[in-house]
Amino acid sequence: RLGVILASTKGYVEDTVWQTQVVSADPISPVLKDFLRRHEITATRAISVRNACASSHGALFLGRRWLTRGDVDHLLVIGVDGVGPFVRAGFKSLGLIAPDVCKPFAKGRAGLQLGEAAVALVLSRETKADLEIAAIAIDSEGSPVSRPSTSGRSLRRACEQALATSGAPDAIIAHGTGTVL
Repeated sequence: RLGVILASTKGYVEDTVWQTQVVSADPISPVLKDFLRRHEITATRAISVRNACASSHGALFLGRRWLTRGDVDHLLVIGVDGVGPFVRAGFKSLGLIAPDVCKPFAKGRAGLQLGEAAVALVLSRETKADLEIAAIAIDSEGSPVSRPSTSGRSLRRACEQALATSGAPDAIIAHGTGTVL
C-alpha cells in the first residue's frame, strides 16, 4: 500500500494565472494526478499539500501520520517548486527579495533568494534505515504566512510536542528566510 504526497508552494500557478479562464481552482492537484498517470503509479492514498514555505514539513507530518496509523506501508513524498514571473513579482511586492545574498541569521539580513527545486523521499514502515523521522510537530498561530507572530508561542509549542515524543533531536531544520521577522 503506497501513499503519495506532493508538496509545493504554488504548484503550476504560472500556467494558470495568466489564463483568461479558470483552469482549476486547485493549482497543484492536477500536477499530482498527471505525475501518477505518467509514471503508472497506483496509490492507496494521494494528496497535495500547500502550506507556503512549510509545504514539505506539512507533507512529512501527514505522511508520518499515515505510516504510524497503518494507512499505508510505503510513502513517496515529492516536493517541487518553480519560480516564474508571477511568483517572483509576489515575493518582490512583499519586499522579501534580498538585494544580494541571503543571510538568514545575520543581524543585517535583508530578505531571501528564490530558487527552483525538486526532491523525492521514500519512507516505509517495513524497512529499517539509518535515518528515521522520530518526531515532527506543527502548530498554527493564526497569523498570515507572510507575517508570522513575533511572540514565539507557536514555535515553542511545536518544539515541546516534538521533544515530548523523541527527546533531544539529532537535527533541526530552521526556517531561515533572511527577513527581519
